[in-house]
Formats: sequence, C-alpha cells, structure tokens
Amino acid sequence: LRTFPYAITFSPRSPKEADIVRQIIRRLKASMAPKAGEFNGTAAGIFIQSPDVFQLKFLKDDVDHPFLHSFKLCALTGMAVNYTNAGTYSTYEDGTPVNIRMSLTFKELNPIYQEDYNMFSSNDNLGVGY
Repeated sequence: LRTFPYAITFSPRSPKEADIVRQIIRRLKASMAPKAGEFNGTAAGIFIQSPDVFQLKFLKDDVDHPFLHSFKLCALTGMAVNYTNAGTYSTYEDGTPVNIRMSLTFKELNPIYQEDYNMFSSNDNLGVGY
C-alpha cells in the first residue's frame, strides 16, 4: 500500500487566519481518530468505528490534473505539528505561533492492481494512472 507524506507551512498574518489554521489542525486531528461508536444504554463505545477516509486529488483549474497520478481512498495515518517551525519559540500577542509546520502521512486503503489501469485509456487526458 502506498503512503503519501505532505508538509504544509502556515504563517497566519491575522487573528482570522490564525483561527482558520487552528480549525484545520483540529479537524484533521479529529478525522484521524477512531470513533467510540453509538450509545446503546450502557454499551457506549464497545464497538470502535473507523476514522474518516480521504479522497485525495491533484487539481488544475478545479478539475483532475492532466498529468499527475490518481489516488485510491486514503486514511490519515500520521500527523505532526511543529509550532516552532521558525527555529525559535515566537508567538503573536494572542499566543498564536508565528510559523507552524504540519506534516501529514496518508496511506491508501486498497492496493493498486494492474487491472486498475484498464480504466485509463492511453488517449484520454487522465494523467499517468495510479
């Protein structure tokens, strides 16, 4: 199964941007966590549900990129946030770090088979396949 590491650097310039960065980090952390399950009387959390899955895409002008590869469904398997990416601890007055680096690792849930490439015609402008 293929893994895909990504690193994103945030440098919020205003309280509004800082709030958006905070929401992005929180939502990704919550999406990679398993769910406790439905509450059934006293059986809350006995059956763990899987974390969220992601459909990653490379886009160009809001459509699939004409050259880059495609993805199958992925799970977010790793996330690290460096709140001192500038090399030293530095924050704005409200405590928001000046520079944040978020590293994400996605892993596909299903393997790529040779038959998967049959859906891509060599004449189509659908990139290089998987």
